Amino acid sequence: MDVKSVLCCPACDTGKIEDHSCLNCGTTFEDEDGTLLLFPKSKNTTFSVKYISLEETKAALLGAFHRPGEVGASDAVYHLDKAHMPYLENLPKGSTILEVGCGGGQMRNWAHDLGLQYCGTDISKTRITADLQKFGGPDFLSDVHNLPLADNSFDLVYSAAVTEHLAAPHRAIQEIYRVLKPGSIYLGNCSFMEPWHDESYFHISPNGAAALLLQAGFEPVAIWPSEGYSGYKALLSMGNRATKTVRLLGRVMHGYSRMFFRLKRAIQGAEKYTDGQMLADFAKTAGAIDWVARKPG
Repeated sequence: MDVKSVLCCPACDTGKIEDHSCLNCGTTFEDEDGTLLLFPKSKNTTFSVKYISLEETKAALLGAFHRPGEVGASDAVYHLDKAHMPYLENLPKGSTILEVGCGGGQMRNWAHDLGLQYCGTDISKTRITADLQKFGGPDFLSDVHNLPLADNSFDLVYSAAVTEHLAAPHRAIQEIYRVLKPGSIYLGNCSFMEPWHDESYFHISPNGAAALLLQAGFEPVAIWPSEGYSGYKALLSMGNRATKTVRLLGRVMHGYSRMFFRLKRAIQGAEKYTDGQMLADFAKTAGAIDWVARKPG
């Protein structure tokens, strides 16, 4: 897509950017190997958050706590969940998508093959492994707390393994809400039982995901524990200099916990031990929580 058409100056919030300069306030921006650095140079952001009661949070979670389809890691794109894929695949051709925390831009080619207009942003081009840097990298570098993008610009926003690394996730989700068109979809996830890693700030539960989305104005569509990856695996791989034996122990503990709940269902029956109860038990030790949310309108 023509990224310039949706870029806005992060210094004044309104000016268009042309030739590294804001046409409104005159602020100039540098680039890194041809990629614009669109960070506010001196801007303290103040924002407010609507309080969401536990009752409201639980009601929203009750309506959204389910798997929206097949779940688990996709083979198509690194970090993409299978449950998120249909929302991208069913977009009309020409739809605009923004990936926040895009890493190397590894979704770009896959999105283009679907006929979608892709835009990716991140805070760095080099804080990723070499195998991801080959995909072309971000279209511009920015901070999700102050996205340099016009209101109502995108048909879908996607972020994976990003939210836990944000100093003010409430503000960041507000920004994602702002740049989405009314009625559009936000796909995301956040660490839950993973250890503290890469200077992460906030790891959230299913309640946390529901509250975070509601506070920004989103309608939660689906919230679920990530499949195939639990705290057992995360703690014994990310939490230490894991050997193959230690990692195997994590996989064994993960498999045992899942087998236990499925055996419980087989013994008690689906009426007594429902899908929702089993999903809640899975969520107690989930490595991450995934969601689908919609901007009203």
